[in-house]
Amino acid sequence: MAVEIENAYKTIARHITSPRGQCVLILGPELAINKDGIGYKTYFRDIMPNNSKYFDLENLFYFNNSTDRYSIVNKVLEYYESVGDPVLIEMISRIPFPLIINVNPDKAINRTYNCKGINFSGGYFTKDSKTIFNSIPLPSKETPVIYNIFGSIEADQSLILNHKKLYETIQYLLPKKSLPDNIELFLNETASSFIFLGFKFDSWQYQLLCHKLIVNSSNNDLKTNISSTNIIENENVSIIMNDSFAMKFTAENPIQCIHNIIKCCEQIDLESLRTRNENSAYSTFISYARKDDSNLERENIVNLIEDKFKNNVCNQNNLFQLFRDRNDLKYGDSIDSFMTHIGIGKSVIRVISHKYLTSIYCMIEAYRIHNYSDEDKRIFTIIMSDADIHSTDSISKYKKYWFDKCQIILKDQTKLSNGNYDDYVSIYRFIDTFLAELADQIYLDLDYSDIYIKDTTILPQEFIIKDSKKQKFEEFIQEVCTTMKKQ
Repeated sequence: MAVEIENAYKTIARHITSPRGQCVLILGPELAINKDGIGYKTYFRDIMPNNSKYFDLENLFYFNNSTDRYSIVNKVLEYYESVGDPVLIEMISRIPFPLIINVNPDKAINRTYNCKGINFSGGYFTKDSKTIFNSIPLPSKETPVIYNIFGSIEADQSLILNHKKLYETIQYLLPKKSLPDNIELFLNETASSFIFLGFKFDSWQYQLLCHKLIVNSSNNDLKTNISSTNIIENENVSIIMNDSFAMKFTAENPIQCIHNIIKCCEQIDLESLRTRNENSAYSTFISYARKDDSNLERENIVNLIEDKFKNNVCNQNNLFQLFRDRNDLKYGDSIDSFMTHIGIGKSVIRVISHKYLTSIYCMIEAYRIHNYSDEDKRIFTIIMSDADIHSTDSISKYKKYWFDKCQIILKDQTKLSNGNYDDYVSIYRFIDTFLAELADQIYLDLDYSDIYIKDTTILPQEFIIKDSKKQKFEEFIQEVCTTMKKQ
């Protein structure tokens, strides 16, 4: 961990444990994952009628007609009713933040506070909401406030779904004293540090949000501001955020960030934190190349993992969740999904096949995993027989594959202008390191013929593993479960 980030964590912990409580937590759009592990961009793209449009950079819609609008609004509400990473939210609920600001319209953190008996006040922003919520008390550790700053699922009219509504909201949000008086007072007179979780800041509205929360308050130069995760693809955005808001970016994901802050708080005052729920949820995410016509058996491996995982003795109380992505990912989605599925209480199983090694989506995800510090050994790898990692020419073969991909893009100006060329080059440079890493990691070797369907005429299908691999496979699953429970 960089010294600058370590010092920022210590400063934030000091602000959290101070009698007044001086730290604000801001929850960003990239934290929106529903109960099936589906991110908001993937979900919203899939629900769009033919003539309407979803703009994933801004997370906004264009409605072709009123029928489309009503249909999409209902599905958006349904989605945000089910979002919330239970592991991350449980960790957040242990920290006595006086003020939590959520840019998403969901109520996941509110529900957790209610379940744990934590008294709090809630509210949301619209152009007319100040009069409704101006009685909100001054945020404090004893009376925390949770505020949905870009609307709430409680009120359909507050939702920001199209550009016109966004422009209107920003117009009314930016002036001084637009928020409830006590929130404005806390931001101006008390808040000394800000934690941003799940932001990329490549959307202008989130940069303006920083201007509202940080710059329009006193002693701006003395504030400590940190953002997780550092997955900004545009270097210019990083420069702007650092210059304008003194934003420090950590490569750690939200769970790692919060975990480190908890540890720093414990070193100052163990009693300053709320108690941990011993029945917290745990989760595993399966990263794999989805089936295609070249190999329909690839899905059977993941089906077997899912069956064994759900029926494992360690899951008697249904505390463990298994996420698998059945959807085709758009470029860049896999990075975001991984960064929300690793850390305390979580693990990742990746199934490495030839398809995985030749997929830009999978390899970008692998590149992101490579940059994650896996000191707790939470990443588990299964090597399929068609993944050529053991032969003497495996590195040269896959390196040539990615070199040829780069050359194809270079020869086509339309592809070069799409902006993905740099990522292909990164994979070309990374593939030899990745293959060498796989040879050193704890993994399970499997052949596609090791898994079969017991009876194809009976539903639901039962997946069986050959006796020769059964013991090693069950030990593998047990190790995943054990690792998830490590704190």
